[in-house]
Amino acid sequence: MAGVGRGHGERRREAMDELEWRAVTRQNVHELRAFNAGVFPVRFAESLYQRVLDGCAARPASAQLVSHARRVVGALCCCAEEKGERAPRLYVAVLGVAAAYRGRGIGGMLLSRAVELAEQLGAESMYLHVQQDNDEAMDFYTKRGFHVAKTIPNYYARLEPSAAYELQRSACLVTSPIIN
Repeated sequence: MAGVGRGHGERRREAMDELEWRAVTRQNVHELRAFNAGVFPVRFAESLYQRVLDGCAARPASAQLVSHARRVVGALCCCAEEKGERAPRLYVAVLGVAAAYRGRGIGGMLLSRAVELAEQLGAESMYLHVQQDNDEAMDFYTKRGFHVAKTIPNYYARLEPSAAYELQRSACLVTSPIIN
């Protein structure tokens, strides 16, 4: 039987070998919507998807789908935010991995791609939001160099708790390496 007697490392290698990476396009943005609906407790605004498509036209690495056996198992969506004269910041709007695929290094690979994008853009930092009680996400991000920059009360209108942490880290791999 497949999977019997295989160790965690063997399953992880097998999953990595069979991953397909694709840029989000108008033809597959419905897959991103479906993935987000199944993984995240919030419904993303249509404006996010339009922003992703606009950004991907110029920079395909800014939004990626990761598939295994033709099923989307991970997603990444980033947006550069210009701040006048200062270097831009990279906002990680979506970084998610399907529950059955967590612990296989996919999240770390997605985050590495976000850091590479931030470096290409000349961004000094990157940031994202995490629901205040999402301990799994907090552990993932803090192990990878993020820290709580601030707490935003009532960030999530339809969730309890409604507060979010804004997490931030340097965009430089040298000062904040990614651990898979």
